[in-house]
Amino acid sequence: MKSITQAGLRMAAAALSCAALLLPGVAHASAVPAATAARRAITVYVVSQTSNTVTPISAATNKPGMPIKLPTGGYPAFMAITPNGKTGYIFGNGGPAPGYYMVPVNTATNRPGRPIPLPLGAWDVAFTPDGKAGYITTGSEFVIPFSTAINKLGKPTRVSSATIDIAITPDGKTAYVSDLTTNRMVPVNLVTRRALHPIRVGPGPETVVITQDGRTAYAANYSMSAWHTVTPISTATNRPGRAITSARGPTPSTSPRTAGPPTSSASARTPSRRSARPPTGPARRSELGRVPARWR
Repeated sequence: MKSITQAGLRMAAAALSCAALLLPGVAHASAVPAATAARRAITVYVVSQTSNTVTPISAATNKPGMPIKLPTGGYPAFMAITPNGKTGYIFGNGGPAPGYYMVPVNTATNRPGRPIPLPLGAWDVAFTPDGKAGYITTGSEFVIPFSTAINKLGKPTRVSSATIDIAITPDGKTAYVSDLTTNRMVPVNLVTRRALHPIRVGPGPETVVITQDGRTAYAANYSMSAWHTVTPISTATNRPGRAITSARGPTPSTSPRTAGPPTSSASARTPSRRSARPPTGPARRSELGRVPARWR
């Protein structure tokens, strides 16, 4: 997925129908060297769409644990983990049944909770730094908030025409959401749950990350004409800087990286999320569905 936080490292890699997620736990108090203790605490979660499971793997032994089974026909797409590392959320698209859903998982026991139906598909998710709330982009104009304490969905916030990637500032007050169709990055006030004035960036902004100090957001722009640019945005003024041309450039499978760990917890793609998940594949395409009439 996309980012690394101080509370927990989240890293995901997608290959065909599988995605892997790293979850660092708390190192045991012992005389074991720090590097060794840290490795013993890491769990790798592998999301498999073909087998409809998520398999935990101990990084210390490289042995898999009991696979976490998902609803029949669930077609899991990705997994994200809260900043404190205690809960993982598996997002999937099961077609007509079970439909779009997310499943909370206790990372201490690897036991899944009851699936939570989603009114729209999940493209990405980011958690506030305190881990109390998550925000799901849907590929449509809405972002869906939810409480991690009670796993209850909140009222969707209308943001733009096609919400794709999302990152949250270190103070937890603002989210930045990318919109591929309008070539804009939309800041969202998480206190009032209102979208602010859109920021024009490069063509096809697919991924967004925020620096540790929260001063700058970076949008990775992908399109046939200008896929090799990154646009910096001042979070103090929400004004974009001059686009940066990269020698190799971001592609649908890469994202801009900051010198320090990004704070966005969009899957830890991690929560953050990730290096970026490319918007391809059956689950992604099907998530750009019709918006429920009650939200129009």
